[in-house]
Amino acid sequence: MEAVARVEEVAVEPVAAGAPSTGFERLRAAAEFVRGQMFDILVSVKNIQAITGSADDPAVKAQLKQELDAFTRNRDQVDGQIRRMIELVQSDAKVGQWGAGKVALIEDLWERVKAGWPPTESAPDTASRRAQATVPNIHEVIYQIGIVTIPTSLKGHLRNQRVGKKLSFDAFFGDELPTEELRARMFAYLESQAGAFAGLFGEKDRVIYAVSPKPRRVIGSYVAIVVAALLPFLFFVINKFVGLEALLGKNPNKNEVGDLATYAVLVLVGAIVHVGVVAFRDTRGETSLTAADRMLWLHAREWPIALHFLALWGAMYATWWWGGDIGRWSWFLLGYSADSFFDAILGRFDKAADTGVAALKKRLSG
Repeated sequence: MEAVARVEEVAVEPVAAGAPSTGFERLRAAAEFVRGQMFDILVSVKNIQAITGSADDPAVKAQLKQELDAFTRNRDQVDGQIRRMIELVQSDAKVGQWGAGKVALIEDLWERVKAGWPPTESAPDTASRRAQATVPNIHEVIYQIGIVTIPTSLKGHLRNQRVGKKLSFDAFFGDELPTEELRARMFAYLESQAGAFAGLFGEKDRVIYAVSPKPRRVIGSYVAIVVAALLPFLFFVINKFVGLEALLGKNPNKNEVGDLATYAVLVLVGAIVHVGVVAFRDTRGETSLTAADRMLWLHAREWPIALHFLALWGAMYATWWWGGDIGRWSWFLLGYSADSFFDAILGRFDKAADTGVAALKKRLSG
């Protein structure tokens, strides 16, 4: 089997393909057309391999001729589109600077496919063997076309997602790459160009979290999380001026105010540990994540984290109001598992609401 050419991609900013230029758009359109033809050729390879019987059998000859003629049609169309791509990179300096090397590689790989394809007079076994030998180069053509088309599409998808939304690479682009090996390579390539995208790449399950490209928006997420985390401590500041009775509906003495501050610290520590555990769990195995990436994870998860803090402060207040001091370890556990606590409460509420609605329907129907 002919060895496929494996040439390392030049690390060019894929975002450049998104520049407002009809040359770039035409290049991507031509590349997408070629990709479609490559998938058609892969279908022909599969059909040729399925042909069995004697080379002298007229039915076998007709079936084989049909598939080989299909390649001829694909070949002519691909040749035309690659010529168009070459003209584009030669006539537009910006397109040429970005894509000349990529187009040259695609052309070279395609020439290898044509050279290895079985001639029309081939016997079925020879045709099957030679067609299969072209598959690695066909796959490489598809991958190199993905280098041209996928980065721009990914940038567009991320731009339309809200912060924190998960985008599955396989769900969006899996049908553009025929094998798992090609999908893994493409994801690794995109991750190496992560600075060009408004996204946080996660190696596990090949997902990408949408993030904001605006630094102020990212900083705003950190501020919101800090405010939510320190919210109850504002009570103690305000207590200096108006007293906690106005805020909490309860008039604690000086010692109780100090105790409540201690409880808040314990709950906060538990919540921070919980957030750290969740971050470790969600990014476990992400060997390429830097400290900056992990900080960006906080931005991507801003609402769940802020709501977690708000939920735990509600749980702390309710526990303090009805139960008083439950012990330092219990306050820590409350901070760690406040979301589970509220899940249980909401579950009971949903059950009670369903029961009430059923009873009301019964009364109305009676």
